Amino acid sequence: MMRKSTIFILVCLLGIPIAGLAQDVELIEKAQQAGWRNQERNLGFGMDNREAGSIQYHTNAKLEDGQTYDRVLFIHPPWKENGKVIGVFQDITLPKRDPRVTLAGGFKDGAQGTDGVRIIVRFIEKSAESIEMERVRVGSTGALDNSCALFLGYNRQISRLECSWEKDAGKTGTVMLVVEAGRTSEKDWAVLTEFKITSGPAKAGVGELSDEESEKQMVKDLKGHSSRLYAINFSPDGKHVVTASGDRTARIWGVPGGNLQTTLQGHSAHVFAAAFSPNSNRVVTASGDGTARIWRVTNGTQLQELRGHSKEVLSASFSPDGNLVATGGDDGAVKIWQAASGKEVRTFSVAGGGVYSVDFSPDGRTLAVGSTNGSVGLYRVSDGTSVQKLQGHSRAVSTVNYSKSGNRLVTASVDNTVCVWNANNGSLVQEFTGQTFYSAAYHPNGRDIVTGGDGRAVVWQAREGNRIMNLKHASGVAVRSVAVSPNGKYIALAGEDGIGRIWEVDIK
Repeated sequence: MMRKSTIFILVCLLGIPIAGLAQDVELIEKAQQAGWRNQERNLGFGMDNREAGSIQYHTNAKLEDGQTYDRVLFIHPPWKENGKVIGVFQDITLPKRDPRVTLAGGFKDGAQGTDGVRIIVRFIEKSAESIEMERVRVGSTGALDNSCALFLGYNRQISRLECSWEKDAGKTGTVMLVVEAGRTSEKDWAVLTEFKITSGPAKAGVGELSDEESEKQMVKDLKGHSSRLYAINFSPDGKHVVTASGDRTARIWGVPGGNLQTTLQGHSAHVFAAAFSPNSNRVVTASGDGTARIWRVTNGTQLQELRGHSKEVLSASFSPDGNLVATGGDDGAVKIWQAASGKEVRTFSVAGGGVYSVDFSPDGRTLAVGSTNGSVGLYRVSDGTSVQKLQGHSRAVSTVNYSKSGNRLVTASVDNTVCVWNANNGSLVQEFTGQTFYSAAYHPNGRDIVTGGDGRAVVWQAREGNRIMNLKHASGVAVRSVAVSPNGKYIALAGEDGIGRIWEVDIK
């Protein structure tokens, strides 16, 4: 494989209407019939066009989630900054009932060095003569109104996004796909495992609310990052939020004003996690550069570098007393560190996968661990002994979060489920399905949870499963992380568009 290659893998599954059926239509074969080009010229399907970009089928492709896929379509954008490959699928008729476009993907195994890619898809109800103008516009700006965009970063999971095309239901037009490289073309081996149009609404749970009925006041956009956000968290004193980004920084913002106060710079790769200490004076970050770091909030000074994982560090959290830090890595290790000295205290391993998320119980005795293989485990902090195994998820667990009392644990997985567990005996209390879930967090009242999904966050009654509030982010943008302020007054969202949002809500 060539050093500068930017291999993009794509499974194309576009929709043809089937009257009256809510059925997926997969059009992987249609890729050969679509029109492909870069920003300057046409590209032939199945040919290795070298630096100009290539579109080819590949078989038995091993992806970053460890799975092997029978057949995928590699799309190789031009080998330059922000290079683009554009695909045009003409004469596509959308279903009459609630058409939705779904994209899912990640990266080819071994693409740790990527700075990520962006996938944009849009339905255009225009004549064939107008498509070339739209294609030129995409090629020059990379942005379109009402587009559906999926940002991919190498994080050992397959990301998923679902966007509604309801306003174009029943129309015939063109589906335009744009594959956009980042600032560099190094190891942009991205892959879409789904690209399809479906008919009919997804299950939304009991007590469905319209956006108009449920939206609250958006207080502030947090703008300043140049890449996707992976995490957002409030400080325990409620005065700040911290965001972790693919631009290799974490940033601390004031609440509720949203003013940028401190930028934490020093990591050499994506920052996957960031969390405050109990006294709100420090922040711990976890990065793809294989380190976790502890920072002073007031001036951004680095206090400690926690080095010991052999692969990317995907998660980090302070203990409730602030004396310890737990980190989880893609190497399958959980490490406990002394926060003051940075000394490693103990290490224990999670079999079968990396560690995607960690959270201390409120009493500090137990650590919840979510793994890339779908397992959730509770471990004794003092010696790393396994206390409970929570069985229910089938794919990577992106979030583990204890309730304030410590009696409940909420988990979110890329298998599109959120589970509420009895943390004392490991039994499943409630399960949310039928939507895309990227993240979840408990409200301080212990009754409600907040989930992040496609283009919005949702507040639910944890016990009944009723939806009680919708909070918009941006259409077609995954909300990768959600957090609730200690007083329950604010909810923060972190989007893959690089923007954080703070909402004021009325939840007691």
